[in-house]
Amino acid sequence: RPILVKEVSAGTKEHFLRKYPQANLEFITREGTLTRLSRDAYLREYGAWDMWRKKVLDKQESGYYDRFMSRITFNCTEEEIRNAPFADHVIEVTDKEASKAKALLWLWLQEERLAELADLARRYADNAGRLTAALGVEEDESPRLLPFGGASIALDPALVPPWRLAAVNAAHFLPGDAVVAAEGPMRADLLERLDFSPAPHYAALLGCPEERAGEIVRARAPLWRALGHSRAPGRDADGPLSVERVWLTWRRA
Repeated sequence: RPILVKEVSAGTKEHFLRKYPQANLEFITREGTLTRLSRDAYLREYGAWDMWRKKVLDKQESGYYDRFMSRITFNCTEEEIRNAPFADHVIEVTDKEASKAKALLWLWLQEERLAELADLARRYADNAGRLTAALGVEEDESPRLLPFGGASIALDPALVPPWRLAAVNAAHFLPGDAVVAAEGPMRADLLERLDFSPAPHYAALLGCPEERAGEIVRARAPLWRALGHSRAPGRDADGPLSVERVWLTWRRA
């Protein structure tokens, strides 16, 4: 599945259209995404993918699902794909960058596995809680009689891949004007290292309720500073680690 595309040549589009006529391909354009799949086929195929289901399909109440799906044009013809204006940035994986792309794919796989573990821990806690209630076990007795007694099981933070590894590898593929949102350990590190200022106008982008928009903060800095370095690495003085980016997170009002 392509991530981002830029100025794809007519020959490249023709290659994919002809060589993989039945493939589940998405062509990302300036206005949205084109696919030859029907809406039902798209939901059926992607709904079977656990990570996509959790990130898109399960977020219907928040409105994210509707926004995501509204950008997709289904049942496209080859002619529509050939004539579509494509996006302004590119991901080209060369031999030199192959290891960085593989690292990102590994991190993505880790994220999916962690999401599955978190869901398993939640379901275990829910089932254990119902069991203790059905047996009439008192709250102060449940830890002795049943392991965990319905308490949630915290995942070891060491299982989470380091955000620095993800950021360094992703920097080689992100467009310069990409906005980066931080949470978890990354958020804590950035709040210590960068100078943030209020940025309520980014609330909608982050899906933040209007009444909490005042908590959104923004900083501008190159990645090397976000990583905690005192200066840009010599070999990367003009590289992706030195591109000044917008970093978003939140502070409690």
